[in-house]
Amino acid sequence: MSEKRFSLPATLGQHAAINRFLAESHLATDDQQISREQLFRVQVISQIDRKFVSCLVESERSSQSVNSESVGLGENTVTLALVDQHAADERVRVESFLRPLCLGFLYSRSGGTDPAKMIPIIHLTPPRPALLARHDASILKRNPSIHRFFKDWGISISEQSQNGVGWDSDAGCNGEYVQVFVTSLPEVVSDKLLQQNELQELLKSALGQFQSGTLSLDSISLSLEEAEDSGHNWLPALRFCPRSLLELINSKACRGK
Repeated sequence: MSEKRFSLPATLGQHAAINRFLAESHLATDDQQISREQLFRVQVISQIDRKFVSCLVESERSSQSVNSESVGLGENTVTLALVDQHAADERVRVESFLRPLCLGFLYSRSGGTDPAKMIPIIHLTPPRPALLARHDASILKRNPSIHRFFKDWGISISEQSQNGVGWDSDAGCNGEYVQVFVTSLPEVVSDKLLQQNELQELLKSALGQFQSGTLSLDSISLSLEEAEDSGHNWLPALRFCPRSLLELINSKACRGK
């Protein structure tokens, strides 16, 4: 978001607002965060070149910047903001994908068992094989907590396929690699995870994060009641989200499908 702050009489019209802003383009720019409350009071002016939406944002009373001139004229401090339509749309899409995913994770991580409140998933029949380095597969097999972590994100891993082929079998393996079998995936990115080696790369990346310590198995200090009532408070779950899963969601939001 590009922005410049200036003082504007409340009675000026929309076009006069833009003209004055351009006339005062010598004023210094500064970084300014816009709160959720300010967004509710935004005054949209017009679309620019089918790329941006120009709007006026009133400064919060507690942080208004005034000088001797603005006080003397009784002016309101506002910000002319140019919103990148593509970036804004992508942000909305990302949050629409992440919110149910993160809320479902928080619910499952807090001990919830109601499927309707968990992450929406698709079941894979037959299970989807994924090839992992034997070392990674061994870590996965020895750590039930990692199994549960993946399941809380909607990724269920079985020790054997429907035909009874297990991790310790040589079928589909060659010395340094072992097949694991995935029985469910989070619905929001299931189409992407079923393409080429995306599922294999996600498991490999997440296991690498566990080993490097950048992904935590720590419990979340959130009661089941808090998880059910968390509403907009889904952001803490991002700390536990595998980097590769987050990248897939960002990619889906960017491409619009």
